[in-house]
Amino acid sequence: MTEARTAVGLGLMVSGPLVLGGAPPAARLVCLGLVVLGAALVLATQPPHEATRTRAHAPLGRGAKLVLAALGLAAAVGATQLLPLPCTPSLGRSAARVEHPVRLASLRGTAPRCTLSMDPPATAAGLAVELVGGLVLVAGVRARRVLGARGTVTPLAVGLALPSLVTLLHAVTETRSVYGVYVPSHATGPLVGPLLNANHVAALATLTLPVAALGLRDGAGGRRAVAGLAALVSVVVALLSGSRAGLVVFALTWLASAWLVRPGRRGGGTLPWVAPVALVGGFVLALGAAFGAEDFVRDLRESPYKTGLLADGLRMGLRSTPLGHGLGAFSQAFVAHSTSAGRAVYAENALNQAMVELGPLVGALRVLVPLGAVCVALRPNRPTSTRLLALGVAATMLHDAADFALLLPGLQLAALAVTGVALGAARSHTEAPDAPSARDATDLGQPSLGARPAPPALGGPARGWVARSRAPALAVLAVGAAAAAAYGFAADVTRARES
Repeated sequence: MTEARTAVGLGLMVSGPLVLGGAPPAARLVCLGLVVLGAALVLATQPPHEATRTRAHAPLGRGAKLVLAALGLAAAVGATQLLPLPCTPSLGRSAARVEHPVRLASLRGTAPRCTLSMDPPATAAGLAVELVGGLVLVAGVRARRVLGARGTVTPLAVGLALPSLVTLLHAVTETRSVYGVYVPSHATGPLVGPLLNANHVAALATLTLPVAALGLRDGAGGRRAVAGLAALVSVVVALLSGSRAGLVVFALTWLASAWLVRPGRRGGGTLPWVAPVALVGGFVLALGAAFGAEDFVRDLRESPYKTGLLADGLRMGLRSTPLGHGLGAFSQAFVAHSTSAGRAVYAENALNQAMVELGPLVGALRVLVPLGAVCVALRPNRPTSTRLLALGVAATMLHDAADFALLLPGLQLAALAVTGVALGAARSHTEAPDAPSARDATDLGQPSLGARPAPPALGGPARGWVARSRAPALAVLAVGAAAAAAYGFAADVTRARES
């Protein structure tokens, strides 16, 4: 029962893309609610066995701590950006920037409210996502330690592949409205489904593929069938998405996944059909990626929009104020500070956007620290299961450098959940590289042959202190996220009524 509740919670944590990715305000509330419910199920479940409890309550590994610190720093800056300030030019705010909220308040007949953020509702929503992200990361680590790597495959594969499967069902039935209810007016891809942008569709497929590869390698019976269906759905959706950069990254992820599970490799796969399937699929994806890359390069040469946006975003990021222009406020900052005509909603580069919104230093840390943590998890001395899970996150972050692949709340939180699962074994990486016995023992939480002794587990009082101090901290995260999300939703509704 413990493992079942943990698996359900893990599946809910990656279910955000089903709710339109959490893009509209109401969908964002539902998305955050589902994810928090899933994290609560994982964290509130107490394993019945002492050995499993010891692993579950052990301190986070170094990589998970660094990612959690980056999220916390971004959340602290976002909260600071919402503090009320005097409506006078200060802290990097120009006179024109302060004048706008004063004029808006005069039209409303209310007192002016000035903050560091150029878009307080968006900043409140972004703050909620960062806080929930910390909760999800910790829950992902906990799920890995309770279920083991193999036990996390099925809930992850189901949760991540379900939006893509729903998208294919929309295509087969030629339904042009999402769930038969909502007719999208700004869809940019050929597919209609829970995710309406081609880049988001391709990014989710990329995140799903290595999880499915892990299931095909280690699963049996129903688990392997679920993993196979998830892999098939992700390939079809990636090919149909129309995202050029997404298809290139997906093809590279396919090749890397096939290499990690190839037969004959220590810790690799034993399925005789892995090699031919990988070769045929790789050839088809390589053709698609080649055409996509050629089209992408031609677009860069003939249209200055992409290169101009990258250059503008980098310039704005480096010249941003120390605390940024507001978490989620890139669009407003672009209008105010860009030299380009028009308006861009996203920077189409995660690092540029983070530096504009959070300041050069904090923005760089917010993007580069998680990327560094998952890249360390890709090292050859890590278990193959950890490397496959980290591969999906690293690949989507690579895609995010050329497009806005992870900027929806649902996708961000799904990627953080997979990051937590990947980094959940960070304290048990001392086993021999890719040795099957070491891998199996690591997943089961037992010492492996040829492994160096693991650090001693926390004993009674120390472990109790960690458990007691962690629960209030996670509760504060959840309450803070709920307050920020409610404020952002209310402000969005008020702004929509006024417009």
